Amino acid sequence: MFKYLVFTLMITVLLVCTGIAALAKDFAAPADAQKFAKEQFPQIFQSYYETLDDPTRYGLENEIGNISFGPLHPVLAFTPEFLHGSQPADSYAAEPSDLWIAGIYQNGIPRLAISLYQKEDGTYSLANIGYGKDVALALEDVKAGEGVIEDGPTNSWYAFSPNASDPARSQIRPLNDIAKIISPSVSTLAELQPLLHEHYEQKFGSNWRQTEENAHAEAGGAVRAGNHEGKGRTPLFIMGVLFTVTAFLLMNVKKVGIRSNQNSQQ
Repeated sequence: MFKYLVFTLMITVLLVCTGIAALAKDFAAPADAQKFAKEQFPQIFQSYYETLDDPTRYGLENEIGNISFGPLHPVLAFTPEFLHGSQPADSYAAEPSDLWIAGIYQNGIPRLAISLYQKEDGTYSLANIGYGKDVALALEDVKAGEGVIEDGPTNSWYAFSPNASDPARSQIRPLNDIAKIISPSVSTLAELQPLLHEHYEQKFGSNWRQTEENAHAEAGGAVRAGNHEGKGRTPLFIMGVLFTVTAFLLMNVKKVGIRSNQNSQQ
């Protein structure tokens, strides 16, 4: 009986570790996206730079110099339901989107940013280049295991750290100046929600919900910071799988123990 219990505990620990590793990989760029960035970003930036009459107007130096790129980060956005308050904050646990962004460095200094997206056929393509130095600096502050949330209408950027056991307490950290005005310090999704409401009302007026909805629509639709349709698995889903498997193993251990006792009694 003891050896079966030890075996079950070992399997449980392995499953939990696997689940934690899976959550960490959620914010890791796919291999094909990294390959595209490595092979295409230098050429894309070279072509972009050559079209600029005055690079200094875009925060760049006159000579192209040494160009390098930071790591790819997934870009997400708050859902309209979250912003409007029609659903609670705990409905939203961030998952990777199809948009990835990286900082552009000129001679080791963050200058701009560049992004790519995954097309319907699974391949990758350029999404945008530019964004500004504030975004490049913001990306420098993103830590391992964090995603990036962009709120287009306010141009605020946040680092997002999911909480598997309680999504409403997922950590939101302001990255750029506008985000720091809205939320000066680290907060949770639940704490950030009313702060965003207040800022939207100040920016767009009393009918901000309709204005914000139109702004998101004009931007081509926001990537959901919640259940991204058909993409990946939420932390709660993974934890649920782990719990189910563990319960199944424990039930089988109990059956084996009963069977062993019956055999010994015979």
